[in-house]
Amino acid sequence: MIASGSVAALARAFSEYLARVLPISPAGQTFSAVVMIGIVTAVNVWGTRKSSDLQNWTTLVKMGVIIILSALLLVLGRNYGHIPYAVGIALHGLGAWSSFGLAMITVLWAYEGWQFGTYSAGEVVDPQKPFRALF
Repeated sequence: MIASGSVAALARAFSEYLARVLPISPAGQTFSAVVMIGIVTAVNVWGTRKSSDLQNWTTLVKMGVIIILSALLLVLGRNYGHIPYAVGIALHGLGAWSSFGLAMITVLWAYEGWQFGTYSAGEVVDPQKPFRALF
């Protein structure tokens, strides 16, 4: 199993966001994370084309939600005066290091995508051909 820690962390993040939308208990959050891992695993076992289709559709839905929310916020947004206060908050001491560490998590996950490129190259028949054009 490759990157099982990342899979578990992302499933847990999914369940946390789901709990913000639907009222579910902590046990329900854990159950939804396990179910999500099971669904994604089943689709991946089903076939590469099916998992690619699932990823494309979920990306399309995510982009649609972001566009709709952005449009709604631009049209209905208020309280512009609060933005400078939120941006100007300065952290000192331990709080600054904690925020820096939290920001580094997302940066390291971005680099993890480059690591996964090597797994894909290992499954391609002639990797020099397509991967040279990509990288």
